[in-house]
Amino acid sequence: MARTLSAGGWHPGEQMLTAPGEEYFEDESFVALNHRWLAAVG
Repeated sequence: MARTLSAGGWHPGEQMLTAPGEEYFEDESFVALNHRWLAAVG
């Protein structure tokens, strides 16, 4: 979804996640927050 929105001109964040051979379309701080929420609920 984020990739589609980004192609349409949406700016998803300042520090984007990256991995060899693949580009992520999520901001690092948002992903970290999501991981903390998931850890908190089990």
